[in-house]
Amino acid sequence: MNYNQFLESKIKVAVKAGINVDPDTLHESLRPDQRDVTAWALGLGAALVALDAGCGKTRIGIETMRQLQMKFGGKCLIATELGAMDTFTDRDPEVGEAAAMGLQIDYVTSQAELMASSCTICATNYERIRMGAFDFGQLTAVWLDEGNKEKNLASDTTNMLQYELAKVRFKYIASATPSPNETLELINYAHVLGICDRGQILTRFFQRNSTKAGELTLHPHHADDFWLWVSSWC
Repeated sequence: MNYNQFLESKIKVAVKAGINVDPDTLHESLRPDQRDVTAWALGLGAALVALDAGCGKTRIGIETMRQLQMKFGGKCLIATELGAMDTFTDRDPEVGEAAAMGLQIDYVTSQAELMASSCTICATNYERIRMGAFDFGQLTAVWLDEGNKEKNLASDTTNMLQYELAKVRFKYIASATPSPNETLELINYAHVLGICDRGQILTRFFQRNSTKAGELTLHPHHADDFWLWVSSWC
């Protein structure tokens, strides 16, 4: 390789471990921008879908799970807050996004209920996962809605999610509230998704604050590299 190729080989970006799909073949109810995001997420295999409120994360998540289930079979699981469950599972198309897409998603509380359901995509709440009611190793894909649950690593829920997500190939977090100013929060998402070890990223891109113990700041000369890396999976 020449010198430019050598330098390019040092640039850190997320590895694509997903499937390639033509955006035009995705569900007809998706807008063009939603199709592009879905195709991008499917191509990565693990990603943070950080779209603003009202941009269609629910429908993107359902279609991502549907595509993976059609290709690989098995069961897919969506995790969300109980207050948002109807958005996925309600049989009324005016309320449930799945119903509006002509699909059915069951609410389940355990692995046994998930495997027994006639639905290939099911939904549950985070508390059930924290209690150990599911084994992601038996699933095709997992979509974590309301990603603020994973932004803080110091919680039992996050620890359980990280443990379970390591067992499944296709995994996604959706959130309308990641803060680009809170770079450590973004790193935590990457860590939970298995995209990169948190310690490696901190060592590569960050410097310690000599005047304040425990505070890390982004190296100014690594800012472009850091955001290139973030944009490769978020």
